Amino acid sequence: LPDNTEVAIVTFNTEAIVTHNLTHLSSVRVRARLADTIPDSQNRLSRSDDRCVICGVKVAMDQVLRNREAGSHLIIVTRGDKRTLSEDDEAIISEYDKYHNVRVSSVLLPMSGHAPSLAFYN
Repeated sequence: LPDNTEVAIVTFNTEAIVTHNLTHLSSVRVRARLADTIPDSQNRLSRSDDRCVICGVKVAMDQVLRNREAGSHLIIVTRGDKRTLSEDDEAIISEYDKYHNVRVSSVLLPMSGHAPSLAFYN
């Protein structure tokens, strides 16, 4: 990412929390400190295999961006299957894009023996 880009990390599972508030990537030290907050386990919040992508999106919009949504880019890193994102969740994310000009991208982590199955992630 370019220097002075603002980055935050929201961790989600069955709930969502802000792991790291918006930070300007202004130096190697700041980048390293932020990198250290990236979860190294998918079970950071609980041992449950459930995931609530929309919980993470809502926390990012409400607690991180707070009226600074326009031009933002949410990058969702998750495993994708039918338990990840409902059609209602997809509609909410589409509304954020439409009304707040928020770009949403995803990085799908592979599940053992399964191919991604959600059209939203394609």
